[in-house]
Amino acid sequence: MMNKPDFPLSTRGSQIIDASSPAKVIRWICVNYVASLETLLPEGLSHLTPDELAATITSLGFNCVRLTWSIEMLQKGHMNAVGPGSAFSKYASETAQADIIRVNPWIAQATVLQCLERVIDALARQDLMIIADNHVSKAAWCSSVNDGNRWFGDSCFPVDEWLAGLRQMACIAKRHPNIVAIGLRNELLKLPIHHGLSHTDWVHHMSLGARAVHAENSTLLLVAGGNFAAGNLGFIRSHHFVPEIKDRVVFESHIYNGGYVDPLWKRLGYKWTSRYLVNLIENRNGFVRSLKTRPAPYFLGEFGLNCQVYPRAANDAMFFRAVTDWIRKEQINFGFWCICGSYAYREGQQDRNEDFGLLTADYKQVRNPELVKVLQDIAKP
Repeated sequence: MMNKPDFPLSTRGSQIIDASSPAKVIRWICVNYVASLETLLPEGLSHLTPDELAATITSLGFNCVRLTWSIEMLQKGHMNAVGPGSAFSKYASETAQADIIRVNPWIAQATVLQCLERVIDALARQDLMIIADNHVSKAAWCSSVNDGNRWFGDSCFPVDEWLAGLRQMACIAKRHPNIVAIGLRNELLKLPIHHGLSHTDWVHHMSLGARAVHAENSTLLLVAGGNFAAGNLGFIRSHHFVPEIKDRVVFESHIYNGGYVDPLWKRLGYKWTSRYLVNLIENRNGFVRSLKTRPAPYFLGEFGLNCQVYPRAANDAMFFRAVTDWIRKEQINFGFWCICGSYAYREGQQDRNEDFGLLTADYKQVRNPELVKVLQDIAKP
């Protein structure tokens, strides 16, 4: 691992530091790895063993994995991982069901939680830090605006179950010191949009989540993404988030090329649009690094693009250049979306290809070496 840390981690101003003396500054060079879909298992196990996947992640230059998980996965952690009655048998194709036992024979006797911990242990053997990100409550792709997973108290987001799940993951982390942080919730979105009410609601509930994790396991960093799908932390300027929890909070945001940004590349050109994009990220989220009285580390937890067409898709290529130039210049902690080449089941489709995945659909090759080279370059000090 680059600059291997001594655990646990903590924060010092805008930096993440380790427990050595003197403390080393740690930078998260992460890739997202999905384990939050309906099968209740980490993706790719029909193609690779956990150790093979972990070794692949390390070989690509990452020191960290943002591992997504669902509350439902923990609630059903005692269930068989595969075989009759399992979520995998319900959702995965017959081919995937046969392949997962052929590639990972141990899984035939494993529970859902044992499978997750097997993957966590494999990542630890490669010295990979883990940010255990609570992606959803009901296991599913994140996210549609009406899936019931987006805001506190929604139909699939009971607050008491969410808090119980956070506590359980914090407890699991005691057995796995490479779990260095918990992401409290992915891409929160209050609909209909009501700025003042949703900000107050965010502070109240995310404070409950942070305190639940910290009470169970005080060594963990607490990663908090803002409102509007982890797009805006501006309200943090006037809200002191969990002030009693010292040196543990990291703020995150996500950015993709889409919506109102995508048309600007052609209309206004690279120079103006890239400057606009970086200013947008900084003003809405990155500013937490420079808060006068309580600066905090910032983590770009998700960014990515269609790896299959890079750099031929001009707008995506300009977006990627702008974001990666900024990451390199500012030495930003980042998480690329994602390592997965395909999903056993996603949004009603079995064996679905992941265009944004660094690996091919069979997990055997890198999809785009040119893109990986850029990610390796921005990981350098």
